[in-house]
Amino acid sequence: MPCPYFEPRQAAARPEHAPQLVSSPPGIRLPLIDEYEGVCHSGSEPFPAPAELRFRCCNHGNCAGACVHFPKNAARSSRRFEMAASSGAWLEVLLIEELNYAPAVWQRVKYFTGSELLEPEISDICARAQLLAFCRSFLRHFKS
Repeated sequence: MPCPYFEPRQAAARPEHAPQLVSSPPGIRLPLIDEYEGVCHSGSEPFPAPAELRFRCCNHGNCAGACVHFPKNAARSSRRFEMAASSGAWLEVLLIEELNYAPAVWQRVKYFTGSELLEPEISDICARAQLLAFCRSFLRHFKS
């Protein structure tokens, strides 16, 4: 459940933790599968996500109180991505926005593997970047 204000830009060159995939204990897998570097959109201007917060806050979310940049009284606290279905041409992902660990808003989104188009298109820059990062990581680690 990455922070809703985090825009992942690329997989971390030096991740704090390598991806835990097949035999991971519950709760260990990173929400975007890989750890990502990126930009924080919590203020009026985006800025590089601080390296010391990247793993714990940006990539994990639910960081109100742990991250000095997280907005007070935020309308959302994290996002979750779950695979709903797949074919050779697309992935269908359930995008869930949470508030204080509870689902608040959700929708199904199709990611077309050849073009990286989303249906429906996602207008929120962070949600879109997170969905793309999740799908790319999923394909990199779980699809042949």
